[in-house]
Amino acid sequence: GTAKVGSTLTAVPGIWGPAPVALAYQWKANGSAIIGATGAAYTAVGGDTGKTITVTVTGTKAGYSTVSKTSAPTAAIANGSLSTTPVPTITGTAKVGSTLTAVPGIWGPAPVALAYQWKANGSAIIGATGAAYTAVGGDTGKTITVTVTGTKAGYSTVSKTSAPTAAIANGPLSTTPVPTITGVPAVGSTLTAASGVWGPAPVTLRYQWYRSGVAILGATSPTYVPVAEDLGAILTVKVTGSKSGYTTFSRTSAATAAVVKGSLIRATPTVTGTAKVGSTLTANSGVWGPAPVTLRYQWYRSGVAITGATSPTYVPVPEDLGAILTVKVTGSKSGYTTFSRTSAATAAVVKGSLIRATPTVTGTAKVGSTLTANSGVWGPAPVTLRYQWYRAGVAITGANAATYKPTATDVAKTLTVKVTGSKPGYTTFFRTSVPTTAVAK
Repeated sequence: GTAKVGSTLTAVPGIWGPAPVALAYQWKANGSAIIGATGAAYTAVGGDTGKTITVTVTGTKAGYSTVSKTSAPTAAIANGSLSTTPVPTITGTAKVGSTLTAVPGIWGPAPVALAYQWKANGSAIIGATGAAYTAVGGDTGKTITVTVTGTKAGYSTVSKTSAPTAAIANGPLSTTPVPTITGVPAVGSTLTAASGVWGPAPVTLRYQWYRSGVAILGATSPTYVPVAEDLGAILTVKVTGSKSGYTTFSRTSAATAAVVKGSLIRATPTVTGTAKVGSTLTANSGVWGPAPVTLRYQWYRSGVAITGATSPTYVPVPEDLGAILTVKVTGSKSGYTTFSRTSAATAAVVKGSLIRATPTVTGTAKVGSTLTANSGVWGPAPVTLRYQWYRAGVAITGANAATYKPTATDVAKTLTVKVTGSKPGYTTFFRTSVPTTAVAK
């Protein structure tokens, strides 16, 4: 037999006699008995590598002395040869994301330890040392092979490489489920695209919103706030997934309901100022949104709209006396439902207060000389002014002009003038001048 691991060695005992002679065998490695190796044949194992093998044959027969004979040693035991049938093959689809599996073939004598190395275009793929390999984006366009290496103690290591796969193609992305849209389809309300689960992760996702099938310029984020142009239209979102080594893929959501008008953020207005004739009242609209919102004002007298009173301020007039005032603020914005809010009522409007001045008297206080009452400025104009002259505090009958000529009756007495201002809607008010010097003759 051949002195190598895995090869069977057979003892040729020679002729022993007188026949019959019982023969026993003991195989030895480098002179030491191999436990259990007591047959006429012996197959070298890995532990025998480099050692010489002998066999001792012992003959026994009743009435005869036992005799042992040892063969010459073999050459040193060499490594055996592993066998594989057939060459390794690869199963699976040659595309990114698909698992390729090595079918190593049958190696022997069993057991044989097998190691794997996957290669792309002949170059080892770092870390790809399992019986299976999943193609990645960097493998696109390359062929894949697998080298299977068998090792066993006492046997020469053997490597076999599979035939190459077809060039690796782009893999398909998967998405579950189709994208959906959450939120209320109204102007100013935020809609959110739920993309669904895309894989294998990570996948880069891009978004495009559509208005009745037409792409909306700049609407490329996961959220979208409908604008006035969307009124009555349906909205969809298209999600596009991309990943190196995979075919880019898009999915479009179901359409929303038709977009309706949005709801303005509104506030109840308040009125500041004093509710009296001639005093300015101011409507404070509060905060309306989303800005900008066009605001219109209408003032009401006891619930009836006041003609022309459409500014943020209002000055009560005499017709308002005793009435309560409110202001209605109406907000409008393209794409939004117009909305109005009315303030709480003021107190009943009271009479206004005139602007008044203390009159002065000019001229010389003597009989026959003209004295003139200077009323000063009264307001708001026009104000009706009435005059009454007094002699030492007593009203002078008929002296109710702006001028007065002292008479003999006035001699040695002081004169004053009282100016009374009146205007509809305002409280009548008077002011009296300081006295003149005593009237001279």
